[in-house]
Amino acid sequence: MEAVNIEERFRQISDERKDLFIDTGAVTGEDSQWYRETVAPAESIFSLDPDSLSKTIGCIELFARFFRKGAVRSYVTPKVLQEIITFNEILKHRVKKIMASDINLIYVPAMLNHKRGLLKEVQESYRRLASLAARNIFPVPDRAILNHLDSKVRSIALERKSKRKYLKNPIKTPGYCDKHTDEEVVASAIYHSVVDRRASNILATDRDLGNILNDAVGYFITSGNYAGFRDAFLKNPVCVYRFLDGRITQTGDSSAITLKH
Repeated sequence: MEAVNIEERFRQISDERKDLFIDTGAVTGEDSQWYRETVAPAESIFSLDPDSLSKTIGCIELFARFFRKGAVRSYVTPKVLQEIITFNEILKHRVKKIMASDINLIYVPAMLNHKRGLLKEVQESYRRLASLAARNIFPVPDRAILNHLDSKVRSIALERKSKRKYLKNPIKTPGYCDKHTDEEVVASAIYHSVVDRRASNILATDRDLGNILNDAVGYFITSGNYAGFRDAFLKNPVCVYRFLDGRITQTGDSSAITLKH
């Protein structure tokens, strides 16, 4: 996955008139390529491709740019940050295990040392990204309003079965429970539109976020209990973009859904 190609595609969501919410999967590699194809399957340092490691570093650094000060204000929600921190620990232990694969070698070839250096940089790059994300928590002056929206988005998603991917392929890891991170991200973007009067994009790898947004917007503008939401969704639209395998597609749009009703 060429970082330069990804950067070209990111230009469509880097709109200085709109803020950006970043979902966990986009930066953890949960559904994208850099972790899945480079680090996760490696049994030893020998099996790692240095070009892939270099591209991985470039990809992580590209996401880190969103969290640095610039024209686009980027945010994570508390649950997204916790998942990023958890993934950072997973990556750290995975790298440690891979590095241990050549611990008994008497002679370490130069290429092996090069790979080790790149793998360490993968871990360090992600650690820096996690640190930057921690400084970009979405600020919420009125927590009561956000809590109400979060609860409502959850109930709408449950009633309308918005999390279609999750329902079709539930996570079966022992002890796993849905933390409703997707709903928190969508509720935060809706809060940003209605309360802060700011438009925003959501970057995710999961199609469910688009479904959650579209279903929630449809409910809020037709229920009769949320005056001002229709105007907010048109003037300060929320859009969801899905980033998967180097492609970016729009899966949710509050203004488009509003115009249909």
